[in-house]
This record gives sequence, C-alpha cells and structure tokens, in this order.
Amino acid sequence: MDTEAMKMKMTQAEFARHLGVTRQAVNQAIKRHNIETDEKGRVNPVVLDGILGPTNASADLTNSKAKIVHFKAMQAEVDYMKSVGKLIDVELVTESMERCAEMMVRDMEQFPAHADELANQDTATVKKKLKALIYDLRKTMADNLVILGETELEKEHDVAGHGAAANGSGKPTYARYRTA
Repeated sequence: MDTEAMKMKMTQAEFARHLGVTRQAVNQAIKRHNIETDEKGRVNPVVLDGILGPTNASADLTNSKAKIVHFKAMQAEVDYMKSVGKLIDVELVTESMERCAEMMVRDMEQFPAHADELANQDTATVKKKLKALIYDLRKTMADNLVILGETELEKEHDVAGHGAAANGSGKPTYARYRTA
C-alpha cells in the first residue's frame, strides 16, 4: 500500500472515538459493507464516513458552510431592507433627534416672552391664550420637523454610502424602522 493511503487510515477504536460510537458499531459496519482493512485492521475514515455518518471534521465543515450560507442570507436581507428604505443609518437618526430636540427647546423658550401679555388677564383668558400658544407651538414644531426631515433626506442622499458609522467599523450602522 502507498504511504499516503496508510496515513489516512485509523484503527477501528480511533474511528469509533472520532465518531462517538462504539468500536463494535464500526466493526459491524466494516463486516456488513465489506469495507477493506489493512493487515492491522485499520480503515480509511473517508470510506466509513458515508456509512456511519460524518466525522467531526466533516460535521464542523458542514456547520461552517451552513453558517456562511446563513450569514449571506442575512446580509442579502439587510441589503434588501436598505434598498427599500426599511433601514436607516443610526448616526443620521441620532443627529436628527439632537437637532429636533434643539429646535423644540428653542421654540419652548419663547413662552416667557408672553408673560407680560398674560399677566393682566383673567384666568379664563390666560387658559385660552395658553392653549392657543401651545397649538401654535405644536404647529411650529411640526413645520420645523418637516423642514428638518427634508434637509436630512437631502443630506443623506449627498453622503456616499449613507454616512460614516458610529460603531468604528467605517461602515454605517443601520436601524430598522418600526413597522405596523
């Protein structure tokens, strides 16, 4: 026999441990399927692999391949979600939220300017004027958010690859939109 073939051979006990079965199970498979052994009773694990099941190395390879396929499927899903607008860059969302908060605070800081106007009014008039101010504030905030949203969309389309990542990878980090 050639030395390469001999290197591949294992004793029945070694192969049994490798598969996690008994040596008797390996011996029975050899007899049942007329598997050739060398003069020391050693077998080629590749031949027995198809009969008794994959070796640990084969199982690890199969698991690795399955993980790669799973990863590629998930990556394809992410790419699809980005292409249909269901994912957005987390960094852009964070920046937009900060700008929204700044605009809202700025708008709310205008309330004290109405103090003199409300100071000499009766309670019913103050309540009515406060409701009107709140309504105007909500409308102003909504208008500002629309303007900010349009600005952010323009900014997003101007940035190649949808911006730099906050995660340090150089790639954007995406967040899934909430769906109904």
